[in-house]
Amino acid sequence: MTELIVVGGISIDHLIYERGEAHYDCLGGPALYASLGALFVPNTKVSVATKLPTDEPEIRRLFEEFGVDTSRSPASEAAERIWILHDKCSRKLIPVRNSSATEIQGATSEPQDEGLSQFLTGDERGTVLLCSPEPGIQLPQATLIIDPHQTYVKDLGIEYFKSFSARRIVFLPSRLQLSILDENVDRSIREISAETGCEIIARLDADGMRVFARDVDLAMKDPLARVVDTTGAGDSSAGAIAASLAHGDSLEVATVKALRIVRTTLEGWGPESLIRKLEQMNHTKGQ
Repeated sequence: MTELIVVGGISIDHLIYERGEAHYDCLGGPALYASLGALFVPNTKVSVATKLPTDEPEIRRLFEEFGVDTSRSPASEAAERIWILHDKCSRKLIPVRNSSATEIQGATSEPQDEGLSQFLTGDERGTVLLCSPEPGIQLPQATLIIDPHQTYVKDLGIEYFKSFSARRIVFLPSRLQLSILDENVDRSIREISAETGCEIIARLDADGMRVFARDVDLAMKDPLARVVDTTGAGDSSAGAIAASLAHGDSLEVATVKALRIVRTTLEGWGPESLIRKLEQMNHTKGQ
């Protein structure tokens, strides 16, 4: 059994689409989606480091159902609540209550709290997935999988990527984050690689993913994906990638696994498809 530590936020999401669909009070947040995505990689023990809201006990119950270790997760009184609005041109996040400024419109990178470093001892030796971390986290003995913080990318540029230190680092930038650095995504990928020496798996929406490292430059996509809701697709892929790499898989194999998980995420609203499939898998194992 290989352990993966997932560090990130939890939220309750209201999902609104311009074409009329709306789903309210969906369990969400990067730590939830990433943990669920990681569980699809066999023999993975997921330890989640987040604030578990006492006013939404279903989140803790869900983690317990799937065997996610919550010993790193202190209780908090109230869940973050976010409106996620989709129209033809964009995706906007609007805070309702207690929301941190990860992708909030007009947010600045002024510290909101202690950041993700509050959940880390600095002595971690395995694989750690950081979902939207503040800059400067250093885990010299760990493998860091970093899903970047959009606001810090906007404010700090390439210096944000250069601020991390670990035994191994793999960045998972989105198309939007790459376009903040340079409107040409290819140039952005090459700049991050050249300035940091780190491996990259870029998530490029409908164009799939691009694996970029010293000895590989490969575009991969899933032609079978059917989109109902895009919420959580990036986070669940990050969890699958991190879990796969923790098991020693190559970047290419990790990306293939992630694309399969994204297909599942996209098939339903919020995390419902991921949860349903994990429940089916658990039921099959129990027979």
